[in-house]
Amino acid sequence: MNTDVVDAGVRTLAEQISNGQTTPEAVLPDGVILGVRILPDRDAHPSDYDEYGPADLDAFRDGEWRFVGLRVVVNPGPAEIASNGVWAVELGRTEGDIETGYLQDLIHCELAGITEQLPPADVALVEALTR
Repeated sequence: MNTDVVDAGVRTLAEQISNGQTTPEAVLPDGVILGVRILPDRDAHPSDYDEYGPADLDAFRDGEWRFVGLRVVVNPGPAEIASNGVWAVELGRTEGDIETGYLQDLIHCELAGITEQLPPADVALVEALTR
Protein backbone atom coordinates (compact mmCIF):
# COMPACT_ATOMS: atom_id res chain seq x y z
CA MET A 1 0.00 0.00 0.00
CA ASN A 2 1.20 3.53 -0.66
CA THR A 3 0.26 7.01 0.48
CA ASP A 4 -1.65 7.74 -2.74
CA VAL A 5 -4.06 4.92 -1.88
CA VAL A 6 -4.52 6.26 1.66
CA ASP A 7 -4.94 9.83 0.36
CA ALA A 8 -7.69 8.63 -1.99
CA GLY A 9 -9.41 6.87 0.92
CA VAL A 10 -9.16 9.97 3.10
CA ARG A 11 -10.55 12.14 0.28
CA THR A 12 -13.47 9.70 -0.07
CA LEU A 13 -14.18 9.92 3.67
CA ALA A 14 -14.06 13.73 3.67
CA GLU A 15 -16.40 13.91 0.67
CA GLN A 16 -18.83 11.47 2.30
CA ILE A 17 -18.89 13.56 5.48
CA SER A 18 -19.39 16.78 3.50
CA ASN A 19 -22.28 15.12 1.66
CA GLY A 20 -24.01 14.26 4.92
CA GLN A 21 -23.21 10.56 5.25
CA THR A 22 -23.31 9.55 8.88
CA THR A 23 -21.09 6.44 8.69
CA PRO A 24 -18.41 7.23 6.10
CA GLU A 25 -16.17 4.36 5.13
CA ALA A 26 -13.50 3.65 2.52
CA VAL A 27 -12.14 0.19 1.74
CA LEU A 28 -8.53 0.23 0.57
CA PRO A 29 -7.32 -2.27 -2.06
CA ASP A 30 -5.70 -4.58 0.49
CA GLY A 31 -8.92 -4.84 2.52
CA VAL A 32 -8.03 -2.31 5.22
CA ILE A 33 -11.11 -0.30 6.11
CA LEU A 34 -10.87 3.39 7.00
CA GLY A 35 -13.87 4.91 8.69
CA VAL A 36 -14.96 7.96 10.62
CA ARG A 37 -17.39 7.96 13.50
CA ILE A 38 -19.22 11.28 13.69
CA LEU A 39 -20.25 12.07 17.25
CA PRO A 40 -22.32 14.98 18.54
CA ASP A 41 -20.24 17.58 20.37
CA ARG A 42 -22.55 18.91 23.04
CA ASP A 43 -19.83 20.96 24.72
CA ALA A 44 -18.84 23.25 21.83
CA HIS A 45 -20.93 26.33 21.04
CA PRO A 46 -20.12 29.24 18.72
CA SER A 47 -20.49 31.70 21.60
CA ASP A 48 -17.36 30.08 23.11
CA TYR A 49 -15.23 31.49 20.27
CA ASP A 50 -14.52 35.04 19.09
CA GLU A 51 -14.56 34.20 15.37
CA TYR A 52 -18.31 33.78 15.00
CA GLY A 53 -20.61 36.70 14.30
CA PRO A 54 -24.37 37.12 14.68
CA ALA A 55 -25.10 35.49 11.30
CA ASP A 56 -23.03 32.43 12.32
CA LEU A 57 -24.91 32.19 15.62
CA ASP A 58 -28.27 32.43 13.84
CA ALA A 59 -27.25 29.75 11.34
CA PHE A 60 -26.08 27.51 14.21
CA ARG A 61 -29.38 27.98 16.07
CA ASP A 62 -31.27 27.21 12.84
CA GLY A 63 -29.35 23.93 12.45
CA GLU A 64 -27.50 24.98 9.28
CA TRP A 65 -24.19 23.87 10.80
CA ARG A 66 -23.01 22.11 13.93
CA PHE A 67 -20.03 21.05 15.97
CA VAL A 68 -19.11 17.37 15.99
CA GLY A 69 -16.38 15.08 17.15
CA LEU A 70 -14.59 12.87 14.64
CA ARG A 71 -13.07 9.57 15.62
CA VAL A 72 -11.06 7.94 12.84
CA VAL A 73 -11.12 4.15 12.71
CA VAL A 74 -8.77 1.74 10.96
CA ASN A 75 -9.68 -1.92 10.63
CA PRO A 76 -6.61 -3.77 9.35
CA GLY A 77 -7.92 -7.18 10.34
CA PRO A 78 -9.73 -8.76 13.23
CA ALA A 79 -9.91 -5.67 15.43
CA GLU A 80 -10.80 -2.04 14.92
CA ILE A 81 -8.38 0.66 16.09
CA ALA A 82 -9.83 4.09 16.83
CA SER A 83 -8.21 7.47 17.28
CA ASN A 84 -8.79 9.53 20.42
CA GLY A 85 -10.86 11.87 18.31
CA VAL A 86 -10.90 15.54 17.55
CA TRP A 87 -13.70 17.75 18.86
CA ALA A 88 -15.33 21.09 18.03
CA VAL A 89 -15.16 20.29 14.34
CA GLU A 90 -17.38 22.56 12.26
CA LEU A 91 -19.66 20.61 9.96
CA GLY A 92 -21.84 22.34 7.40
CA ARG A 93 -20.55 25.88 7.97
CA THR A 94 -18.41 25.93 4.83
CA GLU A 95 -19.09 24.11 1.60
CA GLY A 96 -17.32 22.22 -1.13
CA ASP A 97 -13.56 22.07 -1.39
CA ILE A 98 -12.92 24.20 1.70
CA GLU A 99 -14.82 21.83 4.00
CA THR A 100 -13.44 18.73 2.26
CA GLY A 101 -9.84 19.98 2.58
CA TYR A 102 -10.37 20.85 6.25
CA LEU A 103 -11.78 17.37 6.94
CA GLN A 104 -8.95 15.66 5.02
CA ASP A 105 -6.36 17.45 7.18
CA LEU A 106 -8.15 16.42 10.37
CA ILE A 107 -8.45 12.79 9.24
CA HIS A 108 -4.76 12.62 8.31
CA CYS A 109 -3.77 13.99 11.74
CA GLU A 110 -5.95 11.40 13.47
CA LEU A 111 -4.50 8.60 11.30
CA ALA A 112 -0.98 9.58 12.34
CA GLY A 113 -1.99 9.04 15.97
CA ILE A 114 -3.44 5.62 15.21
CA THR A 115 -0.19 4.27 13.79
CA GLU A 116 1.24 3.95 17.31
CA GLN A 117 -1.48 1.41 18.09
CA LEU A 118 -0.92 -0.81 15.03
CA PRO A 119 1.01 -4.06 15.31
CA PRO A 120 4.68 -3.73 14.28
CA ALA A 121 4.07 -6.25 11.50
CA ASP A 122 1.91 -3.66 9.72
CA VAL A 123 4.96 -1.57 8.74
CA ALA A 124 3.65 -0.86 5.23
CA LEU A 125 0.30 0.29 6.59
CA VAL A 126 2.00 2.50 9.21
CA GLU A 127 4.19 4.11 6.55
CA ALA A 128 1.22 4.70 4.23
CA LEU A 129 -0.94 6.22 6.97
CA THR A 130 1.70 8.69 8.10
CA ARG A 131 2.33 10.06 4.57
